[in-house]
Amino acid sequence: MSNHTATTITVDRPDSSSKVGLAVGIIVAFLIIGSIFIYFIWFKRRKRSSESKIPRPLPAVKLPTTTAIHKPVLKVDTTPKLAPSKAPTPPVDIRLPPISSYSPAPRVLFHKPPSSIRYPCRLTISDEYVKSLTQLRPYLNTRYKGGYCYCTKHYPNDRSDTDLKAGSTYAVPRGWTAYLINVDPVFAKVKNIWAEWYTCYYGTTVNKLQMILRNRFIPFHGDMLLGGELFTTHLDDKEHCHTSPSIKYASDQYFSPRTIFTTSDNHVYYIQVVLQCKQAPDSVIPGYKYINNDVIPNNHVEWKSAARSSVLPHKLLIRVLERDTEKY
Repeated sequence: MSNHTATTITVDRPDSSSKVGLAVGIIVAFLIIGSIFIYFIWFKRRKRSSESKIPRPLPAVKLPTTTAIHKPVLKVDTTPKLAPSKAPTPPVDIRLPPISSYSPAPRVLFHKPPSSIRYPCRLTISDEYVKSLTQLRPYLNTRYKGGYCYCTKHYPNDRSDTDLKAGSTYAVPRGWTAYLINVDPVFAKVKNIWAEWYTCYYGTTVNKLQMILRNRFIPFHGDMLLGGELFTTHLDDKEHCHTSPSIKYASDQYFSPRTIFTTSDNHVYYIQVVLQCKQAPDSVIPGYKYINNDVIPNNHVEWKSAARSSVLPHKLLIRVLERDTEKY
């Protein structure tokens, strides 16, 4: 038998450690690729999110509230478009104060039937009484020998019970006699009192007439006057000067108490004195008082003023009454 030589071929097989290393490499590669992919997705989403938030902090939304944007609008609103609304305002309102809620509105002449009361003429008695007030002669206008009588004879009942001056209505002083008081012509011209100031009445007493006329204006309680006298009033309100467009209200005995006068022929009468005045319109504060059967509405009967030198007397009114017989 022939001898055969056996040839052995050795094949190298990978061991288990090589397999583990390959697997780890593959896993690491997948992790790296996955991380890159995840980072890419995260970066893209963040970019989109940041882009969507960019307009929010912009101040464009707040711009309409800035002053610079609204100034042109305000200028447009304050153009002469407002002029037509002011045109209908009566001219007299322009002279009245911001306090406009306290100033009397211009009034038309009140229509009222003529007075049915007959007022006797007392002109002679009034003249005699005024002549007895010798201390008042320097303050009265001497161009006229006597007063103007508002009795039924000299001022008939068919004439109006009211008059209108400077846009304000006042009652005609029926039954009274008027005497002119000297008024500073320069002051009257500068202030234009005859055309622009209201007419009113101020009730007072005989013993205060000289102090008031010397002062030229109606004083206030506590005023020290030119003659050295301290002016006082019995009224509860010490802070205002009280006047009225109603002669009936101003002649109430609370303001104008009666005094007794005996004539040269020994007749005895009651006497009342009231000053007819001009009052600055912007000083008037109207108030309500109930006066029965008066020609002035109750909501305009009582006036008061806190402004000094705003009420100027220009007429002295005298009323003569029979004792215990005449009640008006």
